[in-house]
Amino acid sequence: MLYLLLAFYFLVAFWPDTGDAFHLPHHHARRVTTTTSLGAATAGAALYDAAYSGNLDKMKAIISESKGNKETLNWRNMERYGRTPLVIASYYNKADAVQLLLSTPGVDPNLGSDFGATALHFAAHRGHLQVVKALLQDKRTKVNVLATGGKWEGKTALDVTSGMGMSGSPEIIEVLKAKGAKNSK
Repeated sequence: MLYLLLAFYFLVAFWPDTGDAFHLPHHHARRVTTTTSLGAATAGAALYDAAYSGNLDKMKAIISESKGNKETLNWRNMERYGRTPLVIASYYNKADAVQLLLSTPGVDPNLGSDFGATALHFAAHRGHLQVVKALLQDKRTKVNVLATGGKWEGKTALDVTSGMGMSGSPEIIEVLKAKGAKNSK
């Protein structure tokens, strides 16, 4: 075990400073970056990680540095089903991170994962009421977007909350319906 730790230390410590990210085999594709001048993809990955952990200070710094670059703000983590920073913050109930992202020009609240599931799908399905409310308060959020693949193919946020074997949160169902949510056919 000690040899593995030492090997990892030397690999990270002496990784060439090319601006590329060293990819760790981790559940959420965490990245160790070796540069302070972040390109759009690397900045997007850093924003994703900060949103995942709810690190608002880091998010604000990256958002400021990105200067509205939509490629950074809506970066898709291909190792995690193409989820965006907004999707991952919604998935893990990081309400403050969701608010920050929604208040950032260029962030698309309707951009879904590889399977078309949006931040609203994930927040509603996982029972995150405050995140659902924040998403629905944003006038850009479309409440009846259909997921385009996977187990949720053709399903709306209401479907994945109240159907598919889920009892659903009555509060979330009520909030979704108040905004015009419908079940798919």
